[in-house]
Amino acid sequence: MKKLEPCFRCNAQLTFIEEHKDVSFYYCNNCERRYSKKGDKQITDAWLSPISTVLYGIIFENDYIPDEKARENAEDLKHFSKDELGQIISDIEEELANPKQRLIDMLNLHGTEENTRDYLKRIVVLIKDIHQKKKNI
Repeated sequence: MKKLEPCFRCNAQLTFIEEHKDVSFYYCNNCERRYSKKGDKQITDAWLSPISTVLYGIIFENDYIPDEKARENAEDLKHFSKDELGQIISDIEEELANPKQRLIDMLNLHGTEENTRDYLKRIVVLIKDIHQKKKNI
């Protein structure tokens, strides 16, 4: 199996899993995270990772993402469990504090990296509020 760079989360070596069309898929045997790399773009978290679920709602946004859109997208996450929300929060905060990937490469986002990171800074606050309410139930 083909190996690549270290895992974003635990620094273990990633293992090549398969290639489909122009997308290569990788797996971390240590922390069980999945990654993908599309063509000549950088490696990112794979689809359905915690961050990708938050970015899904802004795929086609070209400009600054309004607060109302962030609120709507946060509301769409209410069905996630307390633990899943905790993982989303943790992954977003880690990525914002220590950037490891080009977020716009993850889902072929139409907007800019700057707008995407700004959106994550705002939506994580809203997700924390939802998470806190679940903790109090």
